[in-house]
Amino acid sequence: MEVKDDFKRTEKSIANAFTGIIGQIIQYIFHYAVRTVFIYNFGKTYLGLNGLFTNILSILNLAELGIGTAIIYQLYETIAKKDIEKTKQYLAFYKKVYRVIGFIVLGIGLAALPILPFIIKEKLDRVNIYLIYLFYLANSIFSYWFFAYRNAIITANQEQYKTQRITYLLNIISSLVQIFSMVVFKSIYAFLLIPISTTIISNLLSGILIGRWYPFIHEPVKGVLSKDEVKLILRNVYSLMLHKLSYIVLNSTDDVVLSAMAGITIVGIYSNYTLLVGAVLTAIGMMFVSMTASIGNLNIIGTKEKKLKIYEALNFAHFWLYGVSSVLLYNLLTPFITLWIGDTYLLGDITTAIICINFLTKGLRQGTILFLHACGLFYESRLAPVVSSILNILLSIILVRLLNPYNLAVAGVLIGTIISELAVTWWFDGRLVNRKIFEISPKRYYIKYWEYIIVTLVSGLATKLVYSLYQFSNPVINLIYMVTVGFAVVNIIFYLIYGRSSEFKYIYMVFKKKILYRIFKKNKS
Repeated sequence: MEVKDDFKRTEKSIANAFTGIIGQIIQYIFHYAVRTVFIYNFGKTYLGLNGLFTNILSILNLAELGIGTAIIYQLYETIAKKDIEKTKQYLAFYKKVYRVIGFIVLGIGLAALPILPFIIKEKLDRVNIYLIYLFYLANSIFSYWFFAYRNAIITANQEQYKTQRITYLLNIISSLVQIFSMVVFKSIYAFLLIPISTTIISNLLSGILIGRWYPFIHEPVKGVLSKDEVKLILRNVYSLMLHKLSYIVLNSTDDVVLSAMAGITIVGIYSNYTLLVGAVLTAIGMMFVSMTASIGNLNIIGTKEKKLKIYEALNFAHFWLYGVSSVLLYNLLTPFITLWIGDTYLLGDITTAIICINFLTKGLRQGTILFLHACGLFYESRLAPVVSSILNILLSIILVRLLNPYNLAVAGVLIGTIISELAVTWWFDGRLVNRKIFEISPKRYYIKYWEYIIVTLVSGLATKLVYSLYQFSNPVINLIYMVTVGFAVVNIIFYLIYGRSSEFKYIYMVFKKKILYRIFKKNKS
């Protein structure tokens, strides 16, 4: 029975990952097209405004408080036990909460209007910043309504791929319409109205289809959640709120600090880097986030030995993917942006290196965070994010003030983020997961983390040395050459060091049996 369940978990995870990666690649191609047209039509300042308001709304969405994650975690158990009535009760509770959250975000968003002039240093005569902000706010609000709560049942059942196809298709159509609106109307208001319509249509279509796939959610709900069940959800929500606050402070306040202390233009330049790095983050994340439900299910029925084996394999897989990607990003960000939109949008080698180090240190933690959330360790880890957030704000402000005269403001906020994460959440989360789930010392996790960083840095130096031997004069050919050679060099180094490790052998076995075998089997049939 365990083998069968394990097979189903792997199959669904692969389906989610495959759909997510392909969809994201296509979607990001269109995003780059939209960004390119946007830059040539509206310029750096309005690009910065886009990044700033996106981050402000990320902060306002703290009202969600992690209720979705808490509900999904509870659904792992009800689905595993095939308890339909309890599943309906959780969804009904989720529906009510999401309606309220939409109004809370609206209220907080409107209350934030007076602070806009204080965080936007430049004077914008051609547009109304308040109206633009309201467009972003409306899109955020509608993401909570129109059957949005039903996505919980899809996620808990590991079937996100069913609705992802709809979302990706609508986003591609939205990108095409946005390009058309910029070229024809040259209006930023028309540009911003389109995503709002996409959000509403996506939620409606997904909600209707989920209702067909799971018809029991239309049935009347018998009873309500008990006080103890609601209390457990609220405890997890409280803990997740602190986690989300930490994530927002570590990732979404950078643009606010930069805008207030260095200007909105630098936010626009930096947003091109975050778009490129974000594309890689999303693609890698799609491979693993789809496994959250699998790990949650494994935590209920699996042995400690099985869970530890999966955990170490996941950490190794994160190292390999983030290690290769960080080396390639460091070498390719500058030539790609130069080729794409020109060297006036570059941040410099030092800042580029810090961006990639931040990318790597975050990536190596994702396996631990995945287990922490999937196994419901929200409450136990609630205090570390608070300390990390406070430290990050203080360090970011100090470092931006110190480094801004040297054109290193972006490097300043990122160094603050790196230090605050390593000083608090990195070691604490690793200790919690290892001791609580596997009942072992976190020493091996700590050693492996720094070992992976050192191996990646050495691989980066080796790649840089290979690049110095020869370069093509044609920028397009040279970029293709750098991608190909860099990818080959880093993977060869990683394989020579880890090709005989138990983690590599396990991942290769899964890839061979679950993916290659099924591909060849289908081709033969």
